[in-house]
Amino acid sequence: MADCLLVTTSVNSRETADRLAQAVVRDRLAACAQVSGPIASTYQWHGAVEQASEWMCQLKTTRDRLAAIEAAFAHLHPYELPELTAVPLDGSAAYLRWIRDAVAPESKP
Repeated sequence: MADCLLVTTSVNSRETADRLAQAVVRDRLAACAQVSGPIASTYQWHGAVEQASEWMCQLKTTRDRLAAIEAAFAHLHPYELPELTAVPLDGSAAYLRWIRDAVAPESKP
C-alpha cells in the first residue's frame, strides 16, 4: 500500500485556499500545498444542481497524516461538507522521501 497521498479539496476563495495551504504545511500535515483556480464546479447539493467558482488545493502528504488533515478541515474549511479525496501518490523515490520527511513529527531533543 502506498504511504504517500495526493489530497484534494476545493474552497470558495483564493484567500481561504491560501490560508488552508499555509496552515497544513506549517503544521506539518502536508509537505506542500498547491492552489489553482478559479475553477468552474458543477455539483449536486441538497437536491439541486449548483455551479460555483472555486479554488483547488492539492496537498502532498502521507496516509498517517490524513486523519489530522480531516480534523484540521473541520476548523479551517468553510464548507458544511468539505471535499477531501485522497489518491495514492507514486513518483521518484527522492521526492516521496521528501514528503515523508516533511510531514514527520519534529523530534524534540
